[in-house]
Amino acid sequence: MKSKYILYFIGGIVILGVAGLLIPSHSTSLPPATTISDPSTLPGIQTSQGPWQPETAHFSERLHAIGLPALAAEGALLHIHQHLDIIVHGQPLAVSAGIGQGGGFISDIHTHDASGIIHVESPRAQTFTLGQFFDVWGVKFTAQCIGGYCADSKNTLKVYSNGKLYDGDPRQLALAKYEQIVVVYGTQEEQPKTLPTFTFPPNY
Repeated sequence: MKSKYILYFIGGIVILGVAGLLIPSHSTSLPPATTISDPSTLPGIQTSQGPWQPETAHFSERLHAIGLPALAAEGALLHIHQHLDIIVHGQPLAVSAGIGQGGGFISDIHTHDASGIIHVESPRAQTFTLGQFFDVWGVKFTAQCIGGYCADSKNTLKVYSNGKLYDGDPRQLALAKYEQIVVVYGTQEEQPKTLPTFTFPPNY
């Protein structure tokens, strides 16, 4: 009799194991999104001078190219926010509303309004990067260029994270909770005396 219960127990484990193979795995098991090194080849990437609207004609193609899903709704497993300021030749340049939205889909990384707040709302617990945000937006962003503004003998492109100059590849800058990012392009004389700061709304 005892051996009969043991067989039932083992059989139950086998059934559960097979069922586990048939049930789609949770979205956290998906491969991590990748940050490509050269965004110039992405479909619809904008290389003009700003301001830039979200590029939606090739939105789903870009998401596929960078390994991000086209979500039917915002994810809830990872929910964090950052703030982005862009300063070109001493003047603020708007971060568009509706980045990462189009065709009835939404990206893990997106904006809702033109406040500069980046929303990371993903069904996956993973690291997302500043380069991915610009890829989703459809704006060329490298260590040398933002859109049509590229470093030369007079102008530099600098990226700051929480008030400190980021000296690595800015495309690899991780999007962290409450991070304040400032992208500055221009001459030495046009560099801001103080970096802008932002206070996140309550419940963010």
